[in-house]
Amino acid sequence: MVQFANGVVVHFGSKNGQTFIDHGDKLKRSNYLTRHGASEDWSDPYKPGTLSRFLLWGDSKDFEKNHQSYMQRFNVS
Repeated sequence: MVQFANGVVVHFGSKNGQTFIDHGDKLKRSNYLTRHGASEDWSDPYKPGTLSRFLLWGDSKDFEKNHQSYMQRFNVS
């Protein structure tokens, strides 16, 4: 869950699943992006899929790096 400065609250991710920041498996990341990219709109920073894509399955295995990148990409706080 994340709460933005504007008060928007978004629940995202799975409590039981593993993500790129957990396992660092580049093939699993690629498969995730392919599987979800066809059906999700990753341009809305307040959608659960967008948060999952850029925070949990981002370019880095480091959550904080992904978070900073997300904040810059969407200019949100």
